[in-house]
Amino acid sequence: MASLKARLRLTEKCLNRCWYCYVPKNNEEMSFDTAILIRDKLKDIYDKGNYPRIKITLTGGDPTLHPNFLEISKLFFDVFPNLVIATEVCTTANFDVVKKFVELGGRFVASLNEDKIEDIVEMVKFGKQKQKLNHLNILFTPFNIDRLDEILQKTVIENNFKIRFNHLYDFNDSVEFKDMILPAVEKVGKFLVEHKYKYYDYLFGLINFYKPRNSYCGYGKNFYYFDTEGNVYRCNEGPSVSHITDSDMEDRMKCSSEVSDKCRRCEDYRYCMGGCYFANQGQGKYCKEYTAMLKYMKQLKNIRTLNGWKSHLDVAKWLEQNFVYDVERLKFSKIQGILKNYQPPKLPEETIRSKSGTCIDSVELTKEALNIIDPSYKAEVVWLRCRPEYDYDHCVCKFEQNGEIFMMDYGNHISNKHMNGIHGPYKSLDEYKEYYEKNNATGKKVKNIYYGWPLYRQRYFKNLEETKYK
Repeated sequence: MASLKARLRLTEKCLNRCWYCYVPKNNEEMSFDTAILIRDKLKDIYDKGNYPRIKITLTGGDPTLHPNFLEISKLFFDVFPNLVIATEVCTTANFDVVKKFVELGGRFVASLNEDKIEDIVEMVKFGKQKQKLNHLNILFTPFNIDRLDEILQKTVIENNFKIRFNHLYDFNDSVEFKDMILPAVEKVGKFLVEHKYKYYDYLFGLINFYKPRNSYCGYGKNFYYFDTEGNVYRCNEGPSVSHITDSDMEDRMKCSSEVSDKCRRCEDYRYCMGGCYFANQGQGKYCKEYTAMLKYMKQLKNIRTLNGWKSHLDVAKWLEQNFVYDVERLKFSKIQGILKNYQPPKLPEETIRSKSGTCIDSVELTKEALNIIDPSYKAEVVWLRCRPEYDYDHCVCKFEQNGEIFMMDYGNHISNKHMNGIHGPYKSLDEYKEYYEKNNATGKKVKNIYYGWPLYRQRYFKNLEETKYK
């Protein structure tokens, strides 16, 4: 389920003069009263219950130059219970202000722009050490493309930073060097695969594997951009469509962001959603670059997920020897389930790293790994809707071999640990259901058994698959 997202341009002041920047070069600042109006309007939207959380980005200019930066930050911390707030900093940002913002609970994105790499390293190291750094943003400009070797050496090899590359917002700004971007993407991708870079998601813009969404950035749907005067935009660039004082602001912001039929038919559309709408105008102007980076993102994902495994037996052996059932996670998930805030499974690499979880984590890892090792396994989630009502449901991973169905199950509670293993072959899900009811130690009965995550949980999950009821 998409978050409510907003960006506030607190100030247009900045000590840099980046040639590609879309922000006017003057001294305009957002007033404290305007910030309050924006906060209250966003709270009205958020309180309707259509969004699970809100994400605020305080931007500029250089937002740390705003005299009330920290006070405005507190406005949002004090009101939203499920807030993700970040700011954007560059080499000229006030480091002391950034530190105080982090103390409040804020995160930040660092931008390299065309500065000396050394000038941003200390701030990025600080964010990484505090676990408050989203990523280091690097734009594909001619200057940065020419020094890619240096950038990759100092950010990845020497410091293991989480980096993200981006094209410029305005396609017209890239026309003269557009032919340089694809080779640059290929160079970055090959380098990261060679060095088995671990941060494989969001390597280029907002392209990702795990975030369910209906548009690239929320353009015309769940994204609001406010300038210093309280004017509202659907995008960082483009004309304003409303003002914070307009009673119908929410309705004015909604619009279609249709992409071409060519984009929609692409097998990678679900990852890029047609890309940046302002830059691509729904026509896939950066299609080759997105496709190239996705190729390497998939390779990196596979490296992180496979863990050196060659067959289903290797996966089973690792789970048998390493995976520990996490009772505390089960208790927390149960509480969140009562609140209808169902917890998604961990990403496979998270489960490998923690060596613990519940059945959903074990199954997500198993499914992903088997389908990467050999797609003919046709691995799928199998959900067991258990009774009595107060008991826990269960899930296992189905895979196929020589035309027969098997179940891999290493996500059992300690009371049911004897059920861990590979079971089968079976002719149907009902046959496995009979086995499960007969052998589980707690006497649970299965009301329904079907493929895929249950529909009532899917909207909360990062990684969705289509539920196919039997």
